[in-house]
Amino acid sequence: MPSARDNGDIAIVTTGFRYEFPVQGGRLRPYVGGGLGIARTSQEIASVQLLRQPGAQRVERTAESISRTGVAASAGAGASVRVYRGLFVDVDARYFRLDRDRDLARLGGGVSYRF
Repeated sequence: MPSARDNGDIAIVTTGFRYEFPVQGGRLRPYVGGGLGIARTSQEIASVQLLRQPGAQRVERTAESISRTGVAASAGAGASVRVYRGLFVDVDARYFRLDRDRDLARLGGGVSYRF
């Protein structure tokens, strides 16, 4: 019976812009953003397979490591909601294009204070 293991890491560093749409009242501030940066992905794949042949058995182990570094692009949208005076809570979604065959999406949040 074959068995496999897959393990990987992604590190992304980007810089970009954030445009907040002007809204009357100022409690809700929707925004869009995007940017460019560098992404490094690494992946390790290991498998074990028992091969049976007439009169013999053998175990075949394979391992492969793949690493890529390249340009990353990001785009996203979200909203800041004022909860008290200058205190805001942010919620956003962001899409990252890492290379031709790797994409990543994330949902995030945060807290900010504006003077």
